[in-house]
Amino acid sequence: MKIILYILSILVLLSCSCTDTVRKDPYTSLEYALSNADDVYILELQNQGLYEIPIDIRTLKNLEELRLDDNHLKVIPAEIGSLPELFHVDISQNEISELPEYIGNLLKLEKLYAQQNQLDSLPELFYGLERLQWLDLSQNRFEHIPKTVYTLTTLKHLMLSKNKITKLSASIGYLQHLETLSLAHNRLTSLPKAITNLNHLKLIDLRGNSFSPSEQAKTKRRLPADCEVLF
Repeated sequence: MKIILYILSILVLLSCSCTDTVRKDPYTSLEYALSNADDVYILELQNQGLYEIPIDIRTLKNLEELRLDDNHLKVIPAEIGSLPELFHVDISQNEISELPEYIGNLLKLEKLYAQQNQLDSLPELFYGLERLQWLDLSQNRFEHIPKTVYTLTTLKHLMLSKNKITKLSASIGYLQHLETLSLAHNRLTSLPKAITNLNHLKLIDLRGNSFSPSEQAKTKRRLPADCEVLF
């Protein structure tokens, strides 16, 4: 009897596991996703020629991963802030010039890909992304790193290549968990002394900037010995 009960319990667990796997299969149709809102955990709408996202996206309360990359979006609806389970968002390769203020409500967000857009600033409430570990803002229009980025002390990977950044604030030293920092192809000539606080940094990409030989040497001395520095 014990053996039978054991086998039955294993079958129940396997059944639950299979159900969970099916439940989290990605949806690739926005219309279908909105008609099955409670069952949507992954929504993949990349490269679908989209020009806008309806506010009804707020009904996808269980959504964890959202891919909107490679479309024609100019605006991300504020209602994205109503999706409390989101931890992965990809809005890269669009035409977005600003992010909604309420994106800061995504308290579980860990990865945000926003490269290849038209951003030159970030909303004030961006500091609310307390779990963010990966932030890609490459190929936008930033002339400096927004102050709210320096409050994201959980960041491990920060990508800002191909912008128009001329100077880094000493506040970069607050991002002590950074492992990767990409600043390639900007307009930098030096880095602040505060980079000595980046004790976990494994890679910094500074290619395509204008560091003199003496500044290159100074930068290397200030970084961890095992950090790979690219000029």
